[in-house]
Amino acid sequence: MAKALRARGHQVLVVSPSPADEMGICVPHVQAQPPKDVRPEGRPMWQWGLRQWGREILRWPDPDVAWAKRAARSAFETGFKPDLILVSCPPESLLLAGLRLKKKWACPLWADFRDAWLEPPRRMERRLWFRRLGESMQGRYLLNQCDALSAVDPTVSRDIETINKSAGLENKVAIIPQLVPAPRPSQPIEPTDEIHLCYTGQFSIGDANRSIDTILDCYQKARSLNPRLRLHIAGHLTALEHEKIRTPDMEPYITYHGALSLDATLELQSGADGLILLSSENGWAIPGKLFEYRAQCVPILAHGSGPWRKAAGLSQNDAQPSDWAEVKKRTIDKNFTPIGLDNPGEDAFIAIFDYLMRS
Repeated sequence: MAKALRARGHQVLVVSPSPADEMGICVPHVQAQPPKDVRPEGRPMWQWGLRQWGREILRWPDPDVAWAKRAARSAFETGFKPDLILVSCPPESLLLAGLRLKKKWACPLWADFRDAWLEPPRRMERRLWFRRLGESMQGRYLLNQCDALSAVDPTVSRDIETINKSAGLENKVAIIPQLVPAPRPSQPIEPTDEIHLCYTGQFSIGDANRSIDTILDCYQKARSLNPRLRLHIAGHLTALEHEKIRTPDMEPYITYHGALSLDATLELQSGADGLILLSSENGWAIPGKLFEYRAQCVPILAHGSGPWRKAAGLSQNDAQPSDWAEVKKRTIDKNFTPIGLDNPGEDAFIAIFDYLMRS
């Protein structure tokens, strides 16, 4: 979204926990690497420790609320004077940050939702009745303060509209599909004699039902068929997930890049021989990473069942270790000519932006 606006000559200040670009600021989390108990894998909620309950249950609307408030303060201290505030959720706590900045800057607030809030719940604590009731009430208040609302697909839109309409509000939630990044020349990943498979994004931090074990188990089997395979992972991991990629049988063959900026992530994808996609079982939304991956024109190894596969035009079957093992080295074209994909999301985004600027 920032790139689309900058291409039209607008100044954009991006505030993010990831490394900032040349026109943004980085506000890192106090604990850069999430603690082991961000999601106690395999344990029901009644077995959570005191710190887990304190972090997950007592911070509303999500555990990132303290970071969101710091991000708002950092943005205000830059002296930047915007005509519009855009917050991308989740985390939903950015609505609180956006509301603070709206009062300080006296400009419109636009909330864009890339995932559902309450239905279906992505965080385990939102399955508790009192959290759902409390967050629904909080959501009604926060959404009522927004001047525009948008969502990535109809399912997310219905969830936000349900929260909003319960407050007697009738404003619709616009649909803005995932934006497609511009294609870029491929940069080979060293060593060039290996076949590089890349996974970019989070696992259980982004979705409690998404497990790193799915990827590691498949990789281990695939590598027994093709020892040239190397797995690259870029994104925040929990400490438990760190432990799993640092075992003696995994660590020599996995390169962990940590959390990267968007440009660095796209550069890593551009050099990959194959890209790995993971959705939770019975997922309904097309993962946003698929839109990035399709710009690279390399094999996409997709895992996770659900309606999203049909909507994305994929087969209903998960990638198998044999599919991983059969990935070939990509050909690096030094005379690369960018061919952009259709980008309806950018058109919808610009249309809403222009409307808000005229209002």
